[in-house]
Amino acid sequence: MKELLVGLQGLQVAILLLHDWIPVPPLNDLPATRRAHTLRQIALGTLASSLLPALGLTFSVLYWNARFPGWLWGFLLFAYGFLFVGELEAWWVPFGFKAQPERAALYAGLYGNTHALLPARNGIRINTLHCVLRRDAGYGIFAVGAFRLSEVGLVGQPRICASGGVPLCA
Repeated sequence: MKELLVGLQGLQVAILLLHDWIPVPPLNDLPATRRAHTLRQIALGTLASSLLPALGLTFSVLYWNARFPGWLWGFLLFAYGFLFVGELEAWWVPFGFKAQPERAALYAGLYGNTHALLPARNGIRINTLHCVLRRDAGYGIFAVGAFRLSEVGLVGQPRICASGGVPLCA
């Protein structure tokens, strides 16, 4: 379970650190990002969005061969919760519940040329990269909770079932 948690953290940190700097069409549109934001704004945004997850990953690796201390569990839940709520507020609330025309116009300029899994709604077209970020933040919350419960003995250690190789908690 620790491998899953640290793997999710690593993926999240890599996406947050690199998605505004390295071109990966059609997942990002760096020319659009550069037109809308200065390099300083992009750098500050990268720092702000990746700081908590990077610290969580660093401490998770430092405690790889030991039990995670209680404060680290709290920090990881806070960091993943913060990311998850941020993704909901930035993308899913305006997409599904409350139209935000200014945000929709900004996002159309920034992400209009990127791949999307869902059709536009309320002027918001959620691109694939942001779907992955939200999914990983949600999985991160789940992995932190499941790993913590297994560490304190409330559920068994994860195992692979003989039927289909699906990971389960015993």
